[in-house]
Amino acid sequence: MIITDSTIVRNLEAASAGSGVGLDMLMENAGKVVTRDRIIEKIWDVAGNFVNDNTLTVYIKRIRNKLKTDQIHTVKGIGYKMEEV
Repeated sequence: MIITDSTIVRNLEAASAGSGVGLDMLMENAGKVVTRDRIIEKIWDVAGNFVNDNTLTVYIKRIRNKLKTDQIHTVKGIGYKMEEV
């Protein structure tokens, strides 16, 4: 499935606060790898709570499921990359 702006607007509200921040970072950096550490730092800053590595994996899975997309790719050992639309 290809993500369009309308798809994101409709589905973004369904995402949790943390995964919404992660999605924002991926969208802003479409076509580039966003490191796991960078996403974790941003989620931690917004929520004020510690976010561990496994929590991030769950957030990314939820983003993929809620948006019903395969445009978010795992870059093993580094982070995630969202395809440019």
